[in-house]
Amino acid sequence: MKLASLSIVGVSLASVCVDLASAIPLTKRAPSCYNGGSVALTNYWIPKQGTEDYGSQMLTGADTTALLSLDDSVIAKVPKVLYDRCQMEGTCKLANGDLINLANNYDRFEILGKGTPFGSGAYDPLVPFVSVASNDLSGHTTVYIKEFDGLTLPNGETHNGCVRVDDNGWSFGGCHLDLFVMSYEYYANFNWPSTITTNIQSCTVKDYNNGPINDWLNGSGNGGANTAAAKQKAQQQLAQKKQQLAAAAAAKKKQQQQQLLKQEEAAAAKQKQAEQQKQAALQKQKQALAQKAQKQAAALKAQQAPAKPKTASSKSGLKTAVKQKPIVKVMPGVPGPAQNINVVVANPVPIQELAATQACFDPKSPFYNSIDCLLGSPGANPPPPVNNKTTKTTKSH
Repeated sequence: MKLASLSIVGVSLASVCVDLASAIPLTKRAPSCYNGGSVALTNYWIPKQGTEDYGSQMLTGADTTALLSLDDSVIAKVPKVLYDRCQMEGTCKLANGDLINLANNYDRFEILGKGTPFGSGAYDPLVPFVSVASNDLSGHTTVYIKEFDGLTLPNGETHNGCVRVDDNGWSFGGCHLDLFVMSYEYYANFNWPSTITTNIQSCTVKDYNNGPINDWLNGSGNGGANTAAAKQKAQQQLAQKKQQLAAAAAAKKKQQQQQLLKQEEAAAAKQKQAEQQKQAALQKQKQALAQKAQKQAAALKAQQAPAKPKTASSKSGLKTAVKQKPIVKVMPGVPGPAQNINVVVANPVPIQELAATQACFDPKSPFYNSIDCLLGSPGANPPPPVNNKTTKTTKSH
């Protein structure tokens, strides 16, 4: 809403608030929206007798309704429409220049002194273009509004962006500031932004009071004789401000996208390197397994290979292959032709001693068919004498 009440409390309510304030800390924890976030902005002002107000309503008419003080004395009689606005806003400006505030919660009023020429807020006297009402910031907190910095105000002054929490309101919630602009003319004929970018910080508020505002205080004028020109200039400045903010936001977004792209590329390169290292490790493992398999195959092949024939050395030092020689074996007690068998001689006889072995093959030799001959050592164990007698057999008829 564009309207917000000025916080005026009665005597009994004020005493209760004092008691609560002594027990409850006034410092509030500021929401994150006030740290560079988006905050809603509305405006409030002082209804002035004889001028146009919100909804194109003229605060004029017959003075039929009395404004009563706490002792029921009549402060002034005003038009019914002005009386209603005084009740709703908590304050109003009479045609005679008096500034009236509610003295209780509903139907009793008081005249404010010179110390509060623009009305009294919940924490401090109100100051045009400086005082803001807030329900989630502590009183006296200073706030920097980026869109206000360098903005030409309706009365021709240039804002520095710094405002102060001097009031609170009943018609809005959190993350919302309600700026006090003094008069309806300063609201209606000026293009105020509906959302602002704020930061809670220590800053110095300026005094924007000048001739047009003093004229309004003295009961004449609407607060600015050149409001239309100021409005046009402010609109141009606001448009430029929006373009600058949009360009800054686009540049920031582009920078963030570039940083994100670099991070993604770095992550991809790191992943690729890790994959290459993994492949190299697998290749090395495969090579090791292949080498192991080759060694095992070679060992198995060596175990399965046939044994090479043994060799013997002659007396002259020359190796002689183990030879097979025919040995005549005669079955004991069985007459008949000799049978040739092949026997591998364990200790082969050198060639120069071969003549000695002839006795082994001579039937007349005592070594014939002996064990020594069979073993290649004739003469060591002479065989027993052979019985050459012939036994006659008789066939039965």
